[in-house]
Amino acid sequence: MGGKGSAPPPPNYVAAAEAQAEASKELTNIQNFANRPTINTPFGSQSWNTSATTDPATGQTVTSWTQNNTLAPGLQSALDAQVGLQNSRSQLASGFMGRVANEYGQPFDYQNLPQMATGGGPLSLQGSTSDYTRGLETNVPSRSNQVTGAFGFGGPQMGVSTLTSGLDFGAQNQPVQTEFSALANGVQGAVPQTQLDANFNPMTSALTTGVGTTPLITDFKSNNYQLARNTGTEQLQRGLATADNPALPQFDGSYRDTVANTLMARMQPLHERQQAQLETQLANQGFRVGSEGYKRALDELNQRQAAERFNALDTAGNEAMRLFNMGMGARQQAFNEDVTGGQFANQAANQAFQQGLSANQFQNAAAAQAFNQQMGAKQAYNQAQQQAFNQNLAAGQFGNSAVQQAYAQALGAQQAANDARNQQFAQGLQAGQFGNAANAQAYNQLMGAQQAANAARAQAFSQDVTNTNLNNQAIQQAFGQQLAAGQFGNQAQQQLYNQIMGQADLQNRAAGQQFSQDLASQQFRNQALGQASALDIARMQAMNQAAQQQFGMNQQAAAFQNQLRQQAIAEQMQRRGMSLNEMNALLSGQQVTMPNMPSFAAAQRSETPNILGATQMGYDAALGAYNAQQAGASNMMGGLFSLGSAALGNPYAAAGLFGFGR
Repeated sequence: MGGKGSAPPPPNYVAAAEAQAEASKELTNIQNFANRPTINTPFGSQSWNTSATTDPATGQTVTSWTQNNTLAPGLQSALDAQVGLQNSRSQLASGFMGRVANEYGQPFDYQNLPQMATGGGPLSLQGSTSDYTRGLETNVPSRSNQVTGAFGFGGPQMGVSTLTSGLDFGAQNQPVQTEFSALANGVQGAVPQTQLDANFNPMTSALTTGVGTTPLITDFKSNNYQLARNTGTEQLQRGLATADNPALPQFDGSYRDTVANTLMARMQPLHERQQAQLETQLANQGFRVGSEGYKRALDELNQRQAAERFNALDTAGNEAMRLFNMGMGARQQAFNEDVTGGQFANQAANQAFQQGLSANQFQNAAAAQAFNQQMGAKQAYNQAQQQAFNQNLAAGQFGNSAVQQAYAQALGAQQAANDARNQQFAQGLQAGQFGNAANAQAYNQLMGAQQAANAARAQAFSQDVTNTNLNNQAIQQAFGQQLAAGQFGNQAQQQLYNQIMGQADLQNRAAGQQFSQDLASQQFRNQALGQASALDIARMQAMNQAAQQQFGMNQQAAAFQNQLRQQAIAEQMQRRGMSLNEMNALLSGQQVTMPNMPSFAAAQRSETPNILGATQMGYDAALGAYNAQQAGASNMMGGLFSLGSAALGNPYAAAGLFGFGR
């Protein structure tokens, strides 16, 4: 068993903090030296000087830095010339102050400016014309009292003697023979008919109405069971096994600090020897400590050493970055190998899938070829069956054509027999018609004799009628003469009426013409008044346009006068500010500018060793070890106490444990 031991003593935090502060101060000084190199360019150089001075806030000695910019000889001459030129322009501008004061001392002269003009108000416009409505004629005499609307006239002769008492209204009738022998018993009224053959053999029993159909193959096996529908899918690699790859490297700042500290430690003795050699050399050359030459030499040495330290820090950073890049390269190479392996596996799986797909496609193509061959054989069989059906159909059609020809010949023979019977009937009919014609001729001769007797009697009757008509015509002539005399009197009276009507119409036309002339005269007067009104309106519009034109000319003249006034004001203002503008132009000319020194990569702030944290961590580790030791001892003692309690509770166990009873 371990002893109790003692707790670790607490660390000296003050000393650790002071050590860390001293390290931070040293690092700050190193960065200050690294960030103030001497820069030499074609335009000049930039350097730094240091001196020891006292910080008024803390009373400690600190390093004071002074920046020196030196221009190249040619650029320095150009700067001196520019400064001299700017000085000359400033002196010349200062000589303008009297002119500026004199110009701005005079008040602005508004009296001699052109007067401001206005265009004046608008002229009065003509808005009314003479009223010609009073002279318009709206009434025209109608002259209706001069129109003849009606006149009295005697009536026509309405009566004439009819002379009907002397008319002969009758003539003596002569006897006429009204009965004639018809001779109808000699007319042949019927003709014997011959029997026609109306029945024909259609020969339909010999027709072929059906053609036997041949069996066709309509069932085709699709061979679908031989098609390959599925292609085996290969397992693709969808992930990468990166567990065995090198871990992702981290930028090791401690390694960079180790390299930097190693380089600094190697350079420190060399820098001390260089400083000692320089101090000895300066003392041998007669430079006193603190003199300007002594300080400049030390400053140049410090700048070179600061540049070397800066380069050491840069080298350490590059070395750490090289180590980091090596780790990243190893990890990237392993990752690329995993990707290449996965791609190879997927390509092999895809190749296997394509081979299986090609085999299935070949199988399906073979099945399709077999199906097409079976289909072609069955189609050829169906075509042969169709050809046999067509031949049977053609044979049936040929038999039907022969039967049709026999039917046509039998029908022609029946028609020829019927034509012979029809000719026999026509000859009997003509014989009957000839007998009827002879009978009709005897009837007509008898009728002619009777008609001649009737004609003689009609002639006697016509002579009686003619005598009666002659008497009636004489009476009609006397009536016509009396009627003509009455019509002549009526025509004379109508002629007199028309003459009086013509005189009345002439009088009415004269009155209408007078009315038209009065209307035309009034319209001419009204047109003259309208023309006078239009002339007045045109004259008024011309006067208004002239007034508007005069107003516009007045406005233009006023605007031109005001423009002259503004121009005069602008000229006076320009004359007043001419000297001031010239002075400003001289003062704001080309300015002297300093050349820009090239920049450089300044040293970044580096972290100092965490001395205080390391001290605390060391103390925490020691304290943890002490606490673990104390916990182990406490656990052991607890176990012993547990065993003792168990032994005291069981005498037999206690005797065996402690050796009692042996």
